[in-house]
Amino acid sequence: MDTDRLPIAAQPSSSPRELQIPINTDEAVAPAVEPQLRAADHVIDHLVVRERVDVFFGLPGGAISPLDDALHARNDVRIITVRHEADAVFAAAGYARATGKVGVAMVTSGPGVLNALNALASAHLEGLPVLLLAGEAPRARAGQGSLQDGSVHGLDILHVARSMTKVVAELIDPNVALPRVMAVLQAMREGRPGAGLITCPIDVTAARAAKPHVGLAGHRPAIIDEESLDRAAELVASAKRPVLYAGNGVRSGDGPRALRAFAERLQIPVITTPHGKGVFPESHPLALGIFGLALHPSAVEFLDEGFDCIIAVGTSLSELSTGGWSKKLRGPMIQIDIDSSRVGRAFPVDVAVIGPAGAALRSIANRLPPAAPRVFGIRRNSNPEAFPIGPERRITPQRALWELQRAMPATTRYTCDSGEHTLYALHYLTIDDSRCFSIALGLASMASGIGMALGVAAGSPGDPVVAIAGDGGFTMALPAIAAAAHARLPIVFAILNDGRYGMCDIGYAAVYGRTPGFQLGQLDVARTAEGLGARAIRITGPDQLTQLDLAELAKEGPIVLDIQIDREVRMLSSARYEVMQAAPQKKGSN
Repeated sequence: MDTDRLPIAAQPSSSPRELQIPINTDEAVAPAVEPQLRAADHVIDHLVVRERVDVFFGLPGGAISPLDDALHARNDVRIITVRHEADAVFAAAGYARATGKVGVAMVTSGPGVLNALNALASAHLEGLPVLLLAGEAPRARAGQGSLQDGSVHGLDILHVARSMTKVVAELIDPNVALPRVMAVLQAMREGRPGAGLITCPIDVTAARAAKPHVGLAGHRPAIIDEESLDRAAELVASAKRPVLYAGNGVRSGDGPRALRAFAERLQIPVITTPHGKGVFPESHPLALGIFGLALHPSAVEFLDEGFDCIIAVGTSLSELSTGGWSKKLRGPMIQIDIDSSRVGRAFPVDVAVIGPAGAALRSIANRLPPAAPRVFGIRRNSNPEAFPIGPERRITPQRALWELQRAMPATTRYTCDSGEHTLYALHYLTIDDSRCFSIALGLASMASGIGMALGVAAGSPGDPVVAIAGDGGFTMALPAIAAAAHARLPIVFAILNDGRYGMCDIGYAAVYGRTPGFQLGQLDVARTAEGLGARAIRITGPDQLTQLDLAELAKEGPIVLDIQIDREVRMLSSARYEVMQAAPQKKGSN
């Protein structure tokens, strides 16, 4: 890296991997009183009363039963029982996204916690405060062949989960179970938020314990280096053609509001990453749309014409965010992030500002005078209204999403799964509110968007919710559809059905010139949905979606739309395929 373009002195990473509990129980715990309640009761009471968690997601089992029992003893919470543990964590992530609170999932030991790890890693990479409470075999019997022993003598779950969470811990004593849970919650929220896992041995959570008084740690305002703010303001002030590049890290707190105020004050156009879709209103005159996966021509054209300062805020500049680390983004760069470990990983940085997006943007903007108004605006690849059907005489994906958005109220909250449909959702949906679009692109797990929809719906009652997925993701998320039906959650599941794993099928053909044919067989999405307890509507042609009052239909429980799209329509993501082609190939491959 050019020595003239090094970041400001980096601060320690805000993503610790192991919990070192700083609580001195001699000071934190009041004199003991006669024990009356179980440790499980104290933990649940804290989550409900102090953390204001009003919806819990989980799947029962013996080892988690004391916590389940403590939860079911209350009448001030909603409990959504899922059919697969991953859905509990995906749903908790959606709840955290919708409410800003911690999302809590509860599963049992052994296979229960192992099933949840994919979703836990996804939540962590999303920077969401999701707490997984996992039941555990009795500590007194650890290493003696207990069923589903996850201790260090068995599966060693804490070791397994340490690399995919921000913090892990075990409840080891009923009298300090609550302080330990509070310490984990505090660690999860410090700096860039992340996921936490606590293993809960049944003999600890079931034991009677005194409820200690533990003082809650106060919020410490972020202290941002003034020199880095000054240097950032100087670089912006000297730029003739600056651009903002905003990612998912802007979505939390007052980040979206600060981003808009910054852009409007200085009249700087805004490009978002795919992950950051919606953090800046896409109908705003300063919006250029998405660069990276499913990019907009307006963003590409601006970058091609050149810039003299790019302000990358809340983005790690990953593969999907940058179109395979495109050279179009190289230039004088200010990077703003709450986590110093994400700065300078893929692109040279001139100025690094370590701190929350909202506070950093406000501080830089206040150092600069307002600018005269300018107009840009998103330009998409085509008008979906002009392409109602494809060569197979079925509705195109573009048209389906265009109709879907017009059939739903403006307040609709969309979640999106991972697959070929992701490209169309990113490109063709217009999102003007940061709360109205959620996608888990950090890990890009199939079925994540469907699972998250459960939590978004539970956490934002009154707002319509649409989950956009492919038929491949639908087959992985059948347990989530069943859970949504049982809980009568008002969700519209829009399934873009092409009878295959479309992204793999199309990608293999583009890279290797052939495909094994990743087909899904004779799956009838509509009939399968009905078998799971949901209502279903089959869509094959244009104008069918706009004739439906979907929000009203979903009030009584989930609706699954089996949208049978035209398989001949393509929307290639060439940068991703270029990365695949860069991998070494075997000799003689064709």
